[in-house]
Parts: sequence; structure tokens; C-alpha cells
Amino acid sequence: MNAMRKAVLVLTLVLAAFAGGLVMQALTAPEALAQQAAPADGQVLRARQIVLVDAEGRDRMVLAVADTGAVGIRMLDAHGQPAIELGHDPAEGNGLSFYDLKNNMRMGLGVVDDGSQGLVLNAADGAERLSLGADEQGNAGVSISNALGKVVMSLGTGAQGTGLALREAEGPERAGIGMGSGGGADLFLNNGNTTWRASQHARMQE
Repeated sequence: MNAMRKAVLVLTLVLAAFAGGLVMQALTAPEALAQQAAPADGQVLRARQIVLVDAEGRDRMVLAVADTGAVGIRMLDAHGQPAIELGHDPAEGNGLSFYDLKNNMRMGLGVVDDGSQGLVLNAADGAERLSLGADEQGNAGVSISNALGKVVMSLGTGAQGTGLALREAEGPERAGIGMGSGGGADLFLNNGNTTWRASQHARMQE
């Protein structure tokens, strides 16, 4: 589960870098427009930054390339707030994020440089509700959070085994079941006062 949570955390950071930094940096760098070259045949436009506007002259989409080689696309609503953001950084990975009408990021999807990949779904207040991640080492996991953003269910699998955990909103783990890579299994329940546990160890193969 730690590997899954790490993958999701890295994904969130990558999305934030793409969405908040890359395109905004391009928006505040008008000199990039001055570097555009005239079309060679009248059909190709080459530039470091392109801004599309609507009939009222408001920015609606920005395409920009940073000095680092990172590239980003930001689609804006009629109020100039982000609606969809897509980014690629050769040193970090790829990210895609979606916003609601109140400028809250509701979904993020990404693949980072080490091959880890993840999906995050957020509530309207920004609290994470569901996250899913996987990495190149064979670890994968899912976590579900309540309305307060607290994880209440986790499911993961990896080199050490597979496990499912259920938690209280603000308290400890209440129930869990797991199976180790060697075949041993463990089940426990906790009602807050008493813990019940059953374990079965794998038999050694001759």
C-alpha cells in the first residue's frame, strides 16, 4: 500500500507542476510569441506559445513550450479559469487534469518518469475520494476516502502479498484480511475494545 500511496502522491505533484506551473509560466512569458517564425509555406505556424481567444477576445486555450522542453495545453472557461490541462515533461512524465465549473480539480490522471501511473478523483471541496496507482515493481492499490477526505478502505497487492483494510473515519483500522507472498493468511476484526485475529501460516514445501 505504501508504494500505491507514493505513486498517487507523485502523480498529484506532477499534475500540479504541469497544471499550475508550466502553462502559467508560458502565459507570463510574452517574449515567447516574439520568437515565432513565419510559416514556410503559408500552412505551418511555428511558435513557443499560442493563445486562442473567443469572439470577445478572452483567452480560451493556451499551448506553450518551456525552456526545459516541457509542453502544456490549458483550456479555459469563459471566466478564464482552467477547465482541462494536459502536460508533458521529459524529466517527469505526463499528466491530465479536469476541473469543475467552480475551478476545483476533480480528476487527475498521470504517468510519472519511473513508470508509476495513477488516477485521483476529488470531491467538490478538493478532498480526495478515490485514488488508484500502480508501479513497475508490480505494486498496485486503491484507496477510498469519506467526505472528510479520510481513507476508510484500502486494497493493495505487491511483492509481499495482498491485503484489504477497513478503517473508521477518524480512528484505527477495524478489519483487515491479507495474504502473504508465501501463502500465509491473516484475518482480524476490532470493535474498539476487543481484537479477534485468525492466522494460517503457509506450509513449507518439501
